[in-house]
Amino acid sequence: MNLLLQSKVLARVFSSDDRFAYMIQGSYGRRSCRVYDSSCKLVVEIQRKAATLEGNTFGEDVFQLIIWPGFDPVLAMALVVLLDQMFS
Repeated sequence: MNLLLQSKVLARVFSSDDRFAYMIQGSYGRRSCRVYDSSCKLVVEIQRKAATLEGNTFGEDVFQLIIWPGFDPVLAMALVVLLDQMFS
């Protein structure tokens, strides 16, 4: 059984020739998302920033973007901007 099929899929990204390229799963509202490439390899992760700064916690819109080696950081940020437009 493929665990990826059980998760919430937020978006599927296709290349210009209509081939599947990326799948985005999780909850953008909670800033908890993962991006998988066409071979189901994790390439980007969005996580809510959990640390506190001088006793104050970060707001819900503060997150960290974890980009695995070899993945284009510009594309990763573009996906975040698109998710923000879709779900905010």
